Order: sequence, then structure tokens, then C-alpha cells
Amino acid sequence: MGLPDVEHLNSARPRVDHVHPTDRNEMTARSPMAQLKGWVYLSRPSNSLAATALLLLGAWTPTGWPSPTLWAALSLWCLTVFGYVINDLYDLPADRINKPHRPLVTGIVSPAAARRGIILLAGSAILTARTVIWWGPLIAVTVLAALWGYSAWAKHRPLVGNILIGGLAGAALIAGSWLRNAPFDLLGPATVVALFITGREILKTAEDVPGDRLMGTRTVAACWGPHTAVRLYGLCLGFAAGLTLLVWPNVTSHAGLARNVWTGYLLLLAILAWRLPLERAVPWGLRGTKVGYGVGLLALAVARG
Repeated sequence: MGLPDVEHLNSARPRVDHVHPTDRNEMTARSPMAQLKGWVYLSRPSNSLAATALLLLGAWTPTGWPSPTLWAALSLWCLTVFGYVINDLYDLPADRINKPHRPLVTGIVSPAAARRGIILLAGSAILTARTVIWWGPLIAVTVLAALWGYSAWAKHRPLVGNILIGGLAGAALIAGSWLRNAPFDLLGPATVVALFITGREILKTAEDVPGDRLMGTRTVAACWGPHTAVRLYGLCLGFAAGLTLLVWPNVTSHAGLARNVWTGYLLLLAILAWRLPLERAVPWGLRGTKVGYGVGLLALAVARG
């Protein structure tokens, strides 16, 4: 037996209007489920929820959380997601080169929808901040302005934007301790968090060099080279490890083990940054800091528990 007559089979089928592949892709990209996945990506849940967890850990007391903690956490989450979405809007030209898979580049989420989203997020952050304290909206507006300024200006200056984001991350922990009327109680750990996030932000510039240089963005890696970015990342994590030992007193049992695991992990990442070749140091460092979110939060949770 030979192969069936394909032409004959095709002619027997009812004809349908031809859909251009581009149109088909656009319809798929704009489907409700695809848009939902796009918004989940834009919100960076692993990062935005980690920032919210910092506030919750800072606010924790043996008797539970102060009453306005939930509203403060919701406001912080809205602020964090606002920062990610507005950053992606500003980065759209460079992301066509550096991150072509991102929702705004692929069209899964349109820029117009993203702009509506940041308005909704900003309004929600301000309203929920008012529930925490009467002058909460002023804090929310200040953070919104800082995040907007980061995307529009600061991130295009070597180290300026990196330090700003690191400082905001550490401030989340201080905001939590403020809710329980002890604003300076966690100043040391907040500085460790700031160093860790600053190092991560510096390292991220090493993977975005092609698009950043084409767009004239003056990041650490674009101006001083990827090797310098990796070395500065290692220094930040090394200082964070040393500071952890200073601000976390000698303790025993589970808290001491958590401190040693966190410190050892930071030192391991710092050593790998200095020892690995560049093509391995950047991806390994980015994966390592992603895992470091969980390691650090767990260590802090054990210490605060």
C-alpha cells in the first residue's frame, strides 16, 4: 500500500479562512490567560513577595503582628510591583535586545495596559498607606517618586540606582520594626539586606550590556565593564557577610545555626564571583542571589522567632 493521496484528503475537507501567523500569534498573546501570566511576570512575585516578607518579619512580635501590618504589607507590595512595571516601561527599547521574552516586548501586555496598571497600583498603595497612619500617603508618594526617578534617571548612572534599590529593600525591614514602635531595632540587619540587594542590582547590569550600550545607558557594567560589576557584587556580599557577624551577636541553638548558614552562603557567593570566569560568574551569581532571598528570609525568620 502506498501513502494516502494527501491532495485528495485536503480537497475533501471544508475550507476555512486563512489566518496569518502574525495574527494568530497576536490573538494567542492577547488571550486572557496569556495576559494574566504576563501580569504575573511583570509583578515579579519572587521579588515583590520577598520584599513584603521583609516588612512582615520586621513587624513580628511574640504575640503576633500589630494591627495595621496587613495594610502596610499590601501597600508595600503595590509599591514594589509599581516599581517593576514602570521600570519595564522605561526599559522597553533595551529589553527588545536584552530580554525579548518579557511581556511588554512580546505584546502579551500592551504598554497602554501597563500604564493603566501603574496608576491603579499607585492609587492602591496610597490608599492602603492611609489606613496604616494618617501621613502614610506622604511616605507612599515619596517611595513612588523614588521608584519613578530610579527608572527615569538613577538607574542610568553607575551605582546610583543600584544603591537606591538596595536602600529601599533595607527600608522595608525598618518599616516593619517601626510598626512595632522599634524603628532602630533592625538597623543592622537592614544594612545587610541593603548590601545584598545592591550587589545583586550591580550584577544584573553585567547581563544587560548589549542593550544598555546601544541605548546609551550608563550602568556599572556598561561603563566599567562586566568584570568590574562582578567584582563589586562579590565585595558587597563579602561586606554583608562580615556585617552579619557584627550585628548578629553570638548565639546558640537554631538562631546561631541560621546566622552561620547565611554568613557562609554569602561568603560562598562572594568567592565564586571572584574565582569563576565571567561567563559562569554572572549566571551563577544571579541564580545564587535568587536562592539567597529564601536563605536570608529563613535565617531572619529563625532569628526573629
